[in-house]
Amino acid sequence: MEDYTTTFDQWLSWVFDHPVADPAWYWGDDYQWLEPPECSEIAAHFLNQLFESPALYLDQYSDGQLNQGLQLIIDPGISSHFFALLDDRVPADKRIRGMRATYNIFSSIFAHRCTAHLGHRNEMGDSPLNTLCYMWWDICPFNGGRKEVGALPVSEAAKTAMEKTLYIDHDACRESALHGLGHLALYQERECSDIIDRFLNTASGLRPQLAEYAKCARKGCVQ
Repeated sequence: MEDYTTTFDQWLSWVFDHPVADPAWYWGDDYQWLEPPECSEIAAHFLNQLFESPALYLDQYSDGQLNQGLQLIIDPGISSHFFALLDDRVPADKRIRGMRATYNIFSSIFAHRCTAHLGHRNEMGDSPLNTLCYMWWDICPFNGGRKEVGALPVSEAAKTAMEKTLYIDHDACRESALHGLGHLALYQERECSDIIDRFLNTASGLRPQLAEYAKCARKGCVQ
């Protein structure tokens, strides 16, 4: 860890400041890899700083650049960044802080950049960020498909972030939270169904398609 000298600003530029391409820049082999050490406090610190004030650092980038960069951060098939929030070698307070702060990506970025189309219905017209918003809790390592997820110290923090996201007045953000809770409901059905019921009891003017998706999520019936 002592050999890692990249600053937060340098790391941020490395993650996001690239032309939008297909395939994305990180699938090439002509760049310097600047990812912090796996499961390190450095990685957790960088994620916390970004997640706690995402608009401050990300407003300058296009939707396509944000899509590429955020995918790099949360997708374990691309990098190990997100594992820093799950590994007990990193102090629990830093992991909990980072997981709670994921809410800000939805409130400050997705709610302003995504269109209101629903991913589970394959609705057309979405922005480059819509799929990532919808699949966030499916892509990142914390994904409900892990039977041990309820025992992780950050489990409550992730659940809190999802619940808070339900109350963002944006269909794509709400759908993402329901998607995540639907996966988690396979292992914490009572807790997740209670969260969704509270939301349904207070939400007004909810699209019928989203209300039906919420009912499916209560039982873990999401893809």
